[in-house]
Amino acid sequence: MIQFNKLSINQAGTILTIDASVKDESYYTNVYIDNVAIDTQDTFLETGPSTNKIYLNTLSGNNKSIQLSLTYSDLLQALDSNMFFVWITTKGTPSSDTPCGEDVISTVGVAIDLYPLYQYAINYMNELTNNCNIPKGFINFILRLKALKLAIQTGNYTKSINFWNMFFKNIDLDTTNTSNCSCHG
Repeated sequence: MIQFNKLSINQAGTILTIDASVKDESYYTNVYIDNVAIDTQDTFLETGPSTNKIYLNTLSGNNKSIQLSLTYSDLLQALDSNMFFVWITTKGTPSSDTPCGEDVISTVGVAIDLYPLYQYAINYMNELTNNCNIPKGFINFILRLKALKLAIQTGNYTKSINFWNMFFKNIDLDTTNTSNCSCHG
């Protein structure tokens, strides 16, 4: 019932932007946004917002859309080292001709600050200058990042959390394991 128009963390890693609305379909005439709840990789549940959520905003009135800009102080969480699972829950009743599966009251979206990871990946590009060796570190990093993104895009959130925790959560963004050595010296 909900579409995320924008769900992202800015490049500075300081603002989580949420822009969501009830889909513009005739069968959602009497459907409104009830609340926004946010979990992290540490509190996420497949079934819906957890009781340990880090943020909850219950709306008053009949709102068809919501726009929020949340900071560290709103969430008490670092925006650059967490996965954010944003749950939008609706109230009201969709019409009886709503297609099967389109009447689920909670919709989840995921926001991750990928910019620090992209910056980290830049360091692996040094491996590309060494024509004598396969850039294994760079390839490994790209595959891990792609696996994370694919897990999210396909709704495999538990798997995406596992990838996040294994590969990215505690990454030291100031160092890499790349070598500046060339094949001649």
